[in-house]
Amino acid sequence: MKTILYYAGKIVHPFFREQYSNHPDGINPVYDFDRKSDSLRPDFRKIHAVRKPLEQLNRALRTFIPRLNWHRINHDNPKILVHSAQRLITPPYSYVVDFEQIGAFGFHDEKILTNKRYRTRLIQAFRDPRLKAILPWTEMARSSLVHWLDNDSSLSEITRKMWVLYPAISPRTKTIKKKSDSLHLLFVGSPFLHKGGYETIEAFKQLKSQWPNCQLTIVTKCEIDPLFLGEPGLNVFSRVSSERLREIFQNADLMIMPQHLDTLGFVMMEAFSWGLPVVTTRNFSTPEIISDQQNGIIVDNPESFWDEHGLQRFRWWQDTTFERKLKGLAQDEKYIQSISDAILMVAKKIEFYSQNALQSVTSGPLSFEQRNKKLAEIYEGLTLS
Repeated sequence: MKTILYYAGKIVHPFFREQYSNHPDGINPVYDFDRKSDSLRPDFRKIHAVRKPLEQLNRALRTFIPRLNWHRINHDNPKILVHSAQRLITPPYSYVVDFEQIGAFGFHDEKILTNKRYRTRLIQAFRDPRLKAILPWTEMARSSLVHWLDNDSSLSEITRKMWVLYPAISPRTKTIKKKSDSLHLLFVGSPFLHKGGYETIEAFKQLKSQWPNCQLTIVTKCEIDPLFLGEPGLNVFSRVSSERLREIFQNADLMIMPQHLDTLGFVMMEAFSWGLPVVTTRNFSTPEIISDQQNGIIVDNPESFWDEHGLQRFRWWQDTTFERKLKGLAQDEKYIQSISDAILMVAKKIEFYSQNALQSVTSGPLSFEQRNKKLAEIYEGLTLS
């Protein structure tokens, strides 16, 4: 039986807890974090005031002194295989690493990712024989690394180590949504502007003329421009408990997420786990997560943080006009119409879309059945040095 040590840093997001707590059969799992805890979100809030300044200082130092962010593992068996969440591991351990996008290895900072010394050292880390497999979450994540390498001489050597491994989520329900006179829409996300929150509100307003019993629940930590509030049927929540959030998902019919920023959008997978189809935008890997006309609908995205290769459009981010552009989308009648039309299309066939949403996480590509089958094959094929 092969022993795998799962490592996700010192502050572990619930996303990684779920990925690594559901491991393939025949594996002896060892965890470098306390997996019994349901969530570390309260811990994030406690250290937020300190963590952000430290991150900014760390990023500034790495811009001028480009050194890699190596993580040290303390375990009594140096022959153990480490499965790392987007972190490079110090010797002597052999490891595999998964990642959402190449920027995860460079603090999503253009100056770091384009620094020649940093680039050389990161390529050396990818070529390191101890790194047995590189596991992008999606095909677009794989594309981001390939295009960042930009035909480097190491390209073929590094790509031979790569296998796309989709994340998974466990179903939270067995019940599919039924068509009724009421329609309960859900938006969950921060930052509100980048996730398409304002477009969601405008599409909701437009939809109410055709579906009067429509409601929209918004869960966000961000302040919302008061001009967009006050619509009957619109409910806004902030910092809800885990139990309350589960109730909100359970009571909703479909999720709206016309976002411009996410790579994966784990909240959309969470929607699937509750049988909620999703209306979203064409952004990074959404065409891989959303089977258009099956478990949701994808609308064209006028503004995306990502280019066609999965690389970050840093100028788009740094240019302060991007906020004005995103707010302007809420006034784009054609775009808003495309969102409300998609919502209406899903709502009219809610049972079909809901069943497919749930299937995608029970036995489909976002299920642990599929993920663990592929992960077991990857582990089996690795030889530890």
